[in-house]
Amino acid sequence: MATVQYVWHFHHSVLVEALTEPIEARIADIKWNKPIDEQALRLRLLHLVKGQLPTAFVDASLAYHEARATYYGAGATYYGAEVALGKARANYYRVQVACSTEINALHAVECPGCPWNGLTIFPKVIANA
Repeated sequence: MATVQYVWHFHHSVLVEALTEPIEARIADIKWNKPIDEQALRLRLLHLVKGQLPTAFVDASLAYHEARATYYGAGATYYGAEVALGKARANYYRVQVACSTEINALHAVECPGCPWNGLTIFPKVIANA
């Protein structure tokens, strides 16, 4: 697999994830499809990870995305791919939790003043729901 880049806040409810499309496409999507009052914050927080994420997290992420690609392209092997995806997803989330201290420390350095509360970059919206 080619070198994977990681990005902070690609989606509002995910802290860090592998970049699976050009970041410019996401920027265009935000500008065209997201509410005006969310755009500035989304665009300010969306940026590539510069530091080194934990190796275990990167390995789990790569395995998850490979399983995800298999899942979506499987067709006749749908069930087997679904099982692999489920196992990879469970491991990815387990490792993400295990590495959360390191990931959050890196995030604090690279994204100062960020409103991320562990669930979203829009904590006031969640609190008022």
